[in-house]
Amino acid sequence: MTGVARPLGSTYRLQLSGLGFAGARALVGYLHALGVETLYLSPVTTAVPGSTHGYDVVDPTRLDPGLGTEAAFEALLAELDRCSMRALIDAVPNHMAADPADRWWWDVLRRGRGSAWADVYDIDWDAEEGRVLVATLPAPLHEALRAGRVRVGGAEVVVDDQRFPLDPDGAAAGEDPGAVLARQHYRLSSWRLGRYEGNYRRFFDIDRLVGVRVEDPAVYERTHGLLLALGADPRVAGLRIDHVDGLADPAGYLTRLRADVERRRGAPVALVVE
Repeated sequence: MTGVARPLGSTYRLQLSGLGFAGARALVGYLHALGVETLYLSPVTTAVPGSTHGYDVVDPTRLDPGLGTEAAFEALLAELDRCSMRALIDAVPNHMAADPADRWWWDVLRRGRGSAWADVYDIDWDAEEGRVLVATLPAPLHEALRAGRVRVGGAEVVVDDQRFPLDPDGAAAGEDPGAVLARQHYRLSSWRLGRYEGNYRRFFDIDRLVGVRVEDPAVYERTHGLLLALGADPRVAGLRIDHVDGLADPAGYLTRLRADVERRRGAPVALVVE
């Protein structure tokens, strides 16, 4: 690859939550009149429903339907192009949300190491006797059990306002909730234990954000299809990489990402690294 990436020029960051793709498109003409050349968008991949920032990704393979349709996103890029502007896309390779809306994570909790998604997340499966320590409860589990705040029904268990899946074998009708939880592929505990006993990599100390093993080529392929397609679009100036410091091999990741995007793009791409 020869040449250099076209400079980003004057850049304006736009938070898409509450605005969406259509709202962003409506602002393009105004920003163009101000002299903005690059519109830096907050994450566009599917996040936890109602997310105010978009960094709690639950599906990196799809645009967030909460922000609008694919057609609305295409219309935004087309409007940028009409105004001789481009987009800078925020990418989140380091983590995903440990949330019921994350169907991959839900399946890992449900099936444990037997899940097809078990290798996606940075979990120490040798700890906790092969279970995942989920430290998100406001108090120890035994207190919730004693107070009757644990409810088992159908394919899930509810503790206060938090939901967790049950092993495919389910639970017998009327079975003690504590006994049901004891044979799951995860162990529920107070949030206070996360920093001491947690066995999955978190985003700093946030138990609801679980690290992703993008250093694994198979995981990279699973999680980067949409991002690579966006980076290859000439209407996209480049990618802004969120918290590359959390990755196992930041330099290796960036080298691969640049090579993959530029091979598809046929031209240099700008990478902005946090």
